[in-house]
Amino acid sequence: MKAVYADENLDISKANFNEPENLSIIVDCDEYKNGDEGLEDEDDAGDELGM
Repeated sequence: MKAVYADENLDISKANFNEPENLSIIVDCDEYKNGDEGLEDEDDAGDELGM
């Protein structure tokens, strides 16, 4: 990661940024751990993969 931040051509910043609106994924780890929204039943996932 240090190399990425050091490469000025990439224009990567460590500064804070505004959270994008209307994300389609949960980015808050606590919210993800405490809820089951978006999680599939393990059996259903296996069926989709042909297992």
